[in-house]
Amino acid sequence: MNLIRDKYYYKCDSLLTGIQKNLIEEFESHAKTLTLKKNKILFKEETYSDGLYRLIKGKVKIYQYNSNGKFQIVYLYTKDEFFGFRPILSETKNPVSAETIEDCQILFYPKEHFLNTLYKSPALMKNLLKAVSYEFNVWANLISTFSHKTVKERVAFALLILNEKYKKNDLDKNSIINFGREDLASFAGTTTETCVRALTQFKEAKIISSEGRKIKILKEQELIRIASLY
Repeated sequence: MNLIRDKYYYKCDSLLTGIQKNLIEEFESHAKTLTLKKNKILFKEETYSDGLYRLIKGKVKIYQYNSNGKFQIVYLYTKDEFFGFRPILSETKNPVSAETIEDCQILFYPKEHFLNTLYKSPALMKNLLKAVSYEFNVWANLISTFSHKTVKERVAFALLILNEKYKKNDLDKNSIINFGREDLASFAGTTTETCVRALTQFKEAKIISSEGRKIKILKEQELIRIASLY
């Protein structure tokens, strides 16, 4: 059993599974390719969505601003994932902002054509219901777990989640986490300075290694122990 994947990891990459070939072809024919550099905003919180996104290359963070003007990273999307469909389905404003953290290639599907395919395909509707439900469960687990942990536990927990997100494939045991310290602190819900102190402690204990912004987990079970996930 992979503890992180079972409760805290979500990858929305199967929306088109089981859909008729002609509908997929029609859906894909309306896609627009976006090539974006690092730190480019895709959409902002409190704006209406005009389409669906699929990440082909790179990574995108989603985040919210609190009342103090500080941002809190909610999650991270990686290769082949779809995102941005929730506001379209609920006909509400985006609850988060989305920004590239690497150079990215993204397919954009206009809202009108996405909904047109949805109305024609019960399989797509089923996949979306499953995706929304699973995504909600993961986010609820994340919020609950982060809220009951110390800063050191949260940093360890955040590293474990990012380790899964940065793996190249399911056979990889550990990955190279290329994530800025400010972003890591935001994901863990702490200050950059406090986050760096926790990372220094992990490095001195040889639980992780780091070079620049890159981090590699050396002792995953020790991080799980520190994060109090048992």
